[in-house]
Amino acid sequence: MQYPSPIATRIYFEGHYVSKRRLHLTCSSSFRHGYLRRWRVDFNLLGFFVCNSLYLGGSEGGARRPCSEPALPLLSTSREGDYMKFSGILKLLGYLIDSSNGLLLCGRHPKAYYVWDPVTKQQHKLPCPRVYFKELCMAFIVENSPDDDISNRVDRAKCESRFNEINIVTIETFSSKTSTWSYSKLKCSSIISLSPWTSGTVIGGFIHRHAAQGNVAIYDPDNQENHVALVKLPGTFDFDEQVLEESSDGCLQYGWSCKSGQEIWVLEKDLCGYTSLFSSDKQSNVNWSLRYKLNF
Repeated sequence: MQYPSPIATRIYFEGHYVSKRRLHLTCSSSFRHGYLRRWRVDFNLLGFFVCNSLYLGGSEGGARRPCSEPALPLLSTSREGDYMKFSGILKLLGYLIDSSNGLLLCGRHPKAYYVWDPVTKQQHKLPCPRVYFKELCMAFIVENSPDDDISNRVDRAKCESRFNEINIVTIETFSSKTSTWSYSKLKCSSIISLSPWTSGTVIGGFIHRHAAQGNVAIYDPDNQENHVALVKLPGTFDFDEQVLEESSDGCLQYGWSCKSGQEIWVLEKDLCGYTSLFSSDKQSNVNWSLRYKLNF
């Protein structure tokens, strides 16, 4: 059996439907042992949490989740995962929004958000955000602080209509260090429209978000200049599944999948990392390298 890479697995499970045979294989103990042996991951694989963004917006007249379908589906691969699945804790947390360093960001837009540790079963409810966004995308950052304590940060970014010519991104950020939400605006050299109900990918402190017209928005939340760079993704942008992740060498990794195949690209860094992306008044010109290609 060929065991998919972690990024390929994420591409696959971000979809809403899986075939019965693929579901049976993935949840079997043989797949779990083979997956851990192939990728040599040093953690206990509880299972696969499915991020279903179909109902995240909760707009009136939109799609409604059937009562028989859980808000936070878990494809269990262990006994501990089975217990978690039927304990009732997943119903309280709402939908899966994002994850970072083993912690999950869950909740129901626009007011209820939880940070949950699946290992210790501890949960922390965040205070209600101060600003209402009709459509938004989020990012979750968990990092170790100098005092050996774990801190986390949640970014809520407003998604403007793609028909509005706006070069400003409005951000509301929660920090566990202050237990409050803060408000800021980021400037972009080009017209920008973030893709709603998507999660950001954090690599080296930089947040990467999907944007309209096949772009990815990159910014440093700790940079006082409050500037966001817009980078064009390779190829077209109308694939069935797309995902942004971190490569093994710490670069931005972009993968897409459709019925005909799958490709994984990596954004090359210069000697100064991402610094050059923010030094130009025009859309950033960068180099993408094709690392993997698979035809179905």
